[in-house]
Amino acid sequence: MNWMMLDVWLLQVLNRWVAQSPDRFYHALTVSDRLPWMVAAMGLTWMWFYGDPGVIPISARVTRLEARRRVLSVFGALITSFFAASVLQGMVPRVRPFAVFSLQIPIPPQIWRRVTSGLAVQGAFPSDHAVMFFALALGLWTLQRRAGWLMLALMGYFSALHIALGFHWPSDMLGGALIGVGSLGLFLLAERFLRPIYDFVLSLVYRYPGAFYFVGYLFLYDLSQKFTFLFALMKWMTGYGIVH
Repeated sequence: MNWMMLDVWLLQVLNRWVAQSPDRFYHALTVSDRLPWMVAAMGLTWMWFYGDPGVIPISARVTRLEARRRVLSVFGALITSFFAASVLQGMVPRVRPFAVFSLQIPIPPQIWRRVTSGLAVQGAFPSDHAVMFFALALGLWTLQRRAGWLMLALMGYFSALHIALGFHWPSDMLGGALIGVGSLGLFLLAERFLRPIYDFVLSLVYRYPGAFYFVGYLFLYDLSQKFTFLFALMKWMTGYGIVH
């Protein structure tokens, strides 16, 4: 079985699972839309306040300073990965499964057309959802193993829903995951060299906490709204649209 046959087989299995009833299908649509981005915003917030406040880790594995450096690495990896994903989506002419493959859709056709409106003409590979899912899960895992495994399980579930609904092929999710994990891996390797930059940024945070938390709130809000502003900015900068 080659990878294309595996792509189709896994898509069919997950689609049959989610299409067993209209209620399950609607649930999948609802859960896979905003919830992953809200979980990501909560995960980054948790990372920011994780760690012991002193200079020596006692109850946690790391200090709060180290945890906040890791947040900056995750942030840098997300921006880099989303940029790379946007370029690849413009270069790789891959159509989403629902546009070219016969799927089981147990909801009225007019509702399904509204859901998929505008998506069929956009590239599917790689998935920017997967970029975010797995970069964040790895970042959490490096700080707290249990939290990381929980995030990985949640993101795996969200990824399965995106495949089941026909928004992405399994290999789209795998490609996005590899980009996200690979990007964060590079940032982790370079973290020692980036430490002066991180510490300078954090010194500004501690000096101007009001301004930082205002900007941080706007960032987290945009993240919970699927990076609407950030994606629009990247589209303007690159000429490529980022899809979900």
